Amino acid sequence: MKKVLLALALIIGTSSIADAGELDGKALWCPTYNKGFVFAGGEVTTYYVTGYAITNDKEGSYFLRGTSEVKWSSTSYGGPVYLNRETLKTRAYGQCEISSKQIIMLILKTIISNAKKKNKI
Repeated sequence: MKKVLLALALIIGTSSIADAGELDGKALWCPTYNKGFVFAGGEVTTYYVTGYAITNDKEGSYFLRGTSEVKWSSTSYGGPVYLNRETLKTRAYGQCEISSKQIIMLILKTIISNAKKKNKI
């Protein structure tokens, strides 16, 4: 019985939110949808443009699924997002690339600036 409980504790312990913290400080840019994802504190925050403003949505915790996939629930997508860590493809947002929060903010500010230039009034 002790061996079963120990094995169960090891399994639960290795797939926890705490393990997901290894992505903290990293970010993704998904150009097809003009969305950025920042991993910090075991959670994902999505950054995108709404009108002339940068919007961020705290999506909640992310979880490692095995060694090559990350999963999080997305309110902006309306369901779970699965990221392949090897290819950086997501089922929800297509191909993504490594980025940083600073670069994501710069890209989004550029999108807003270009939109403002197009408008005549």
